Amino acid sequence: MGSLNLSRGRTIYLFSAVLTSVIMIFMLAKYHSLGVVDSLRLMCLVQLLFPIAAIDYKTQKIPNKLILILLILRLIIFGVEASVNSGRIVYLLKDYLIGALCVGGFFLIMLLVFRNSVGMGDVKLFAVIGLYQGLWGAINSVCFSLAVSFVIAVGLLATKSKDKKDVMSFGPPILAGTVIAICLSGM
Repeated sequence: MGSLNLSRGRTIYLFSAVLTSVIMIFMLAKYHSLGVVDSLRLMCLVQLLFPIAAIDYKTQKIPNKLILILLILRLIIFGVEASVNSGRIVYLLKDYLIGALCVGGFFLIMLLVFRNSVGMGDVKLFAVIGLYQGLWGAINSVCFSLAVSFVIAVGLLATKSKDKKDVMSFGPPILAGTVIAICLSGM
């Protein structure tokens, strides 16, 4: 019986990842004039956010191993971006680093000032999202992630599934908010 749930969960996970990819490819191609490298960069981010969200949902922790994989992929993709966009590479690098520092810094302040608001994994994840999306893309992801988180929290409180003092995983709202931000803004 346990293996039946595991395979059902994996099937749902795989279906969600594929469906999200198809929707994103359609949205990026139809409404945003993104090149192949930019689309690849955003797809890598989203595809790795799926296991991060699933693990965070189950364990309340974001594994450093997956954050490290995201960073390594980002370095590889940045190398490709540097060869394709050599004239804009300084601007792009600055945008990505500012995005990582501002968004990661914001959540680090949240961690330090407000108890049990976010975890260190969320801080690291948002810093990496800044590296993938740049400042404005990451801000879009933060805003949509917070909106999704708010809707989920209100739903959980209204159904009395959770209490005000209970902890909620932020990984799934980060995934949903980032997908929404990418589909709507192309960043």
